[in-house]
Amino acid sequence: MKKLLSGSPSASLISFCFWCVRLLCLVEISHAQNATNATTDPSEVMALNSIFRKLSVPSESLKWNTTGDPCSGSAIDLTPIGDKEINPAIKCNCTFNNGKICRITELKITALNIEGPIPEELRNLTFLYDLNLAQNYLTGPLPAFIGNFTNMKYL
Repeated sequence: MKKLLSGSPSASLISFCFWCVRLLCLVEISHAQNATNATTDPSEVMALNSIFRKLSVPSESLKWNTTGDPCSGSAIDLTPIGDKEINPAIKCNCTFNNGKICRITELKITALNIEGPIPEELRNLTFLYDLNLAQNYLTGPLPAFIGNFTNMKYL
């Protein structure tokens, strides 16, 4: 104990710290592997693709995986949804069904001069808590199904 108090760390303390750091690294690797093994709910993939078709979102503006699972890359990494380089953008939560299912929780389609009504398929993204369709030319009434988004915090 005197060695610890005098500022000279003991070999056992260094060993303990080393193993703690190693354990934390293994936990992080495990979380990362779970996220990569998860797949987006198929109904949400269909809904997302249909929304982009109906709104005529230019395919060159899509910066994530459009041919495979959309909940990959910037949709699940630390890139913020507000990143100006990624528009449209989605963010996913891949913790459903013990890390096997991803749900789209954020959708941003801003300032693309999109015209038309809000697509009905949006109703299938039931885990949305952030929906940003600002600076577009959307027409028609706000769909009633928006009221069913119980997780919605930002509209």
